[in-house]
Amino acid sequence: MGKNIDNLSILKSSIKLIEKLTELIDNPEFVARHKKNSKFFTRKRTLSFQITVLYLINMLKDSVQSELNNFFARMNSSDTNIYCVTNSAFTQARAKLKHSAFIEMDNLQTVFFYNNSEFKTWHGFRLAAVDGSTLRLPSNKKTQKEFGIHSVQKNEQKVVLARISEAFDPLNHITIDARISPYVVSEHAMMIQHLNRLGKGDLAIYDRNYPGFWIYKIHQKKQINFCMRIQLKKRGKFVEDFVESGELDKIVEVKCLRPEAKLKCKELGLDTNSIKCRLIRIELKGGETEVLITSLLDKEKFPYECFQALYHLRWPVEEDYKFLKCRLELANFSGKSTEAIKQDFFAKIFTANLTSILAFEANIEIEIKTETRKLDYKINWTNAVQNIKKSGFLLFIRDNFISILERLHKLFQVNPVSIRPERSFKRHIKKIKKHFSMCYK
Repeated sequence: MGKNIDNLSILKSSIKLIEKLTELIDNPEFVARHKKNSKFFTRKRTLSFQITVLYLINMLKDSVQSELNNFFARMNSSDTNIYCVTNSAFTQARAKLKHSAFIEMDNLQTVFFYNNSEFKTWHGFRLAAVDGSTLRLPSNKKTQKEFGIHSVQKNEQKVVLARISEAFDPLNHITIDARISPYVVSEHAMMIQHLNRLGKGDLAIYDRNYPGFWIYKIHQKKQINFCMRIQLKKRGKFVEDFVESGELDKIVEVKCLRPEAKLKCKELGLDTNSIKCRLIRIELKGGETEVLITSLLDKEKFPYECFQALYHLRWPVEEDYKFLKCRLELANFSGKSTEAIKQDFFAKIFTANLTSILAFEANIEIEIKTETRKLDYKINWTNAVQNIKKSGFLLFIRDNFISILERLHKLFQVNPVSIRPERSFKRHIKKIKKHFSMCYK
């Protein structure tokens, strides 16, 4: 009996989150905000607003009809698939829904998580590793118009790519903010959008594609600290002088010298006064020199020795893209329209975050149980998302959802994976990317 009480105590936050999300999805005002016409979803149909939303958060991968049959089988506790909704009916239902529903749901759960859990921090900062990537989209006239044609292949097939970007919390495995835009939109422009979801207690980490005077300035204006790797081939004189000096750690005055930087500052309403930054020189094992630039000027509070490990914490955002693309099949769309693409994108971001939040306590339990072992262990995220796919949406429609949460909590702790520090592999930049065909949907 005591064990059950302990489980309920551990799951208290998760229970409250599910209750809040369920209340939101059922809220008439939420429905009104995210349906495209006031006349939509007014009749009593199998594919109601709520059921359409829950179906889309189910990480759709197979053919639409197969996923529908499986979804309704699980919803009705059937041992075999149930054919009660056609592919066409679903297409019509989703056309009435705005993708913004999933953004609001995700905002609710991430804000709830950071307000109601003792999440991990670095020196008191919530970390946000920012990085961009691309996503191949179904090619048709509408996607070509909204996202643009990236290239034309030898067989005259037009390739459509989207630019995606995320601010990812590497310590808690949470996507703080995610964006999808036309390919022509730069990573810098999407980074500005991410900053609207960050604040004074955050520390943003960037790779070498981001540094620049106006970027330092916008972080200063928004009171968001940063740490970035500088691309030495395009270094300014202040970086060149630092590298040649042989110093490891130096505070410098960065001036606005380039005309394009001055124009950008004017465009964003930023002053062009010089800004103090700190340069950190790190010698890599292979003999290469790496230079970081940061707004963390206090050398006592943030000693030189902590920065190599800090920048290394940016790598999980790269791993998260691998997770999203390979495990959640982010480019495997269930529809061809631009709205369907956005629905699938933000629905999968929501489900990935829901998995991380519900598994948060289980991950801590794994760390406690394995603390005496030689290696550290963490949750097996591949198994976790598979468990969520099988049972996640039932949390919002079952009266006994607490028992489902308890079973998920146990499943999350099964088969944890070891963390092997100092491991490195040769990075293969050019890979054949898997392309999902819409012909079989």
